[in-house]
Amino acid sequence: MKGRILDDNQRHMIDSVGKIGHHLLRNIPRLEKIAEGILYQTTPFQPVGQVSANTLKGTDIPLIGRILKIVIDYDRFLSIDPKPKAALNRLANQANEYDLDLLKSFKEIIFTENEIEGTTALKKESALSEVSIDDVKNGMVIMGNVFDKKGRLLIGSGTLVTDIIKLRLANYNNIYGLDQPLLVRKTETPTQNINI
Repeated sequence: MKGRILDDNQRHMIDSVGKIGHHLLRNIPRLEKIAEGILYQTTPFQPVGQVSANTLKGTDIPLIGRILKIVIDYDRFLSIDPKPKAALNRLANQANEYDLDLLKSFKEIIFTENEIEGTTALKKESALSEVSIDDVKNGMVIMGNVFDKKGRLLIGSGTLVTDIIKLRLANYNNIYGLDQPLLVRKTETPTQNINI
């Protein structure tokens, strides 16, 4: 939905994802705790406003739910602005929504401490850059959702670039036109090119 405002029906569908996931997994042996975490994936860590007496908050929310809340919101923010730092800033601006210890750990996974402090030192093995479709190489990881000019999602964030993905990008660009440049993470050990 790339930053669009949802109507009531769409918001209801999004809000029901956790309940549906919980319902599907709750009776599968050894997945009960995962199901419980999925149920609470949208629950804020410190709710604001009126809260019912049976609403979980803080560390009463299952750990899996607290982790999912951060990851899902981060992914949602990347769909609005594909720069990881911008998404992390949005998370920080809504700190009451998240377990701060988990949020700090999540930031450390994404960036080194220097990047979080405001410098531009990226982890050596995961330097981010913006590239045109012609400059995309095997082994890169696409770090933002790829949309066509009409806002339709074509390739999801986190996709590893292979020959097939490069061909797909070229075809999509020729047919639909893509938003460029693409934000990618360059890896030190790219996958081997396969001639087609």
